[in-house]
Amino acid sequence: MPSPDVRITIPDFMASWPTEKGWPWEARPHADSNSIKAESEQWMRSYDGIEGSFVDKIIRGRFPDIACLIYGHQTREHCLLQALIMLHFFVIDEVTDHEGDTAVREKAEAMAQALRNPGSLSSMRADTWFGVRMAADISTRYSTIGTRASWQFFVDTFIDYLDGVVDEAAARNKPILSRADYLALRTKTIGVLPGMAMALIDCELQPGFLDLDIVKSLMGLTVLILIHQNDMYSFDKEQARGEDGHNGVRVLMEARGLGVQEAMDCLGRETGDLVRQFVRLCEDLPKLEDGTDDAHFRVVRDGCVSWIIGMEVWYTQVTSRYGMLNLGKNRTYMPA
Repeated sequence: MPSPDVRITIPDFMASWPTEKGWPWEARPHADSNSIKAESEQWMRSYDGIEGSFVDKIIRGRFPDIACLIYGHQTREHCLLQALIMLHFFVIDEVTDHEGDTAVREKAEAMAQALRNPGSLSSMRADTWFGVRMAADISTRYSTIGTRASWQFFVDTFIDYLDGVVDEAAARNKPILSRADYLALRTKTIGVLPGMAMALIDCELQPGFLDLDIVKSLMGLTVLILIHQNDMYSFDKEQARGEDGHNGVRVLMEARGLGVQEAMDCLGRETGDLVRQFVRLCEDLPKLEDGTDDAHFRVVRDGCVSWIIGMEVWYTQVTSRYGMLNLGKNRTYMPA
């Protein structure tokens, strides 16, 4: 842990992000943000078995704001669904952080089953864990308003995320992972790909579209950028609570014998390079031969941009969860 009189600087890895006309993508909250956030909170409080204090803690994190920033251009119905998904993600995160891997595996398997079977909520027992009931409700809502292919993409990637949550629980008390193992695990637990499915919710995806190299490249870059972005902004909170064993900053510190600032700078340079690659790809976006695939590819592009920008705004201007509000031009903070 750094000395209390040493300030840490979070590198400006977004410095190369275009601001000129022609890159008109920015995080503009949904016009109905307030009602979406209120309705999503009401949804969460409607579940039996969930304590009010737990809901209060989740709501203080302002997770529905993520949906309102990233999906501000979509319909209210779509944005609300993503707000519910964001709340569900962080319910899972908060609960499984304090459970053993056996309990986490049982919950994950039950949620996976609920996701695969839209409409299963009606047949569930009243005392079924609320996270499972949330999964069933979300899958039902998605399958009702989204295309079949988009819903399947959502379910598949959400289940991959749940598998990652189980793996993370199993690794919690083990030595810090290697960089390669950490990134492989974090790619699953970052939870971005189910959100990319939401960007495609109206799209009748053709077979093989999601396997196209260019689509996988764009999504892969986005996932890596968001992993590093989260690691840099969340490190202070996690190291203060002794939970930084699964943070990329700590992984770099251990792997290369670096101090906090050195690891931050290293991760910042790496992320800055990824951002430049992402921008180049977006600026030189190839035109796919199939017109339908090409149109959907551009939806993916816009969704990736919205995720990167939306999360940057959320970390630095919206949530106090990580203590990074108003970092200022020098982007420094005093370690907790």
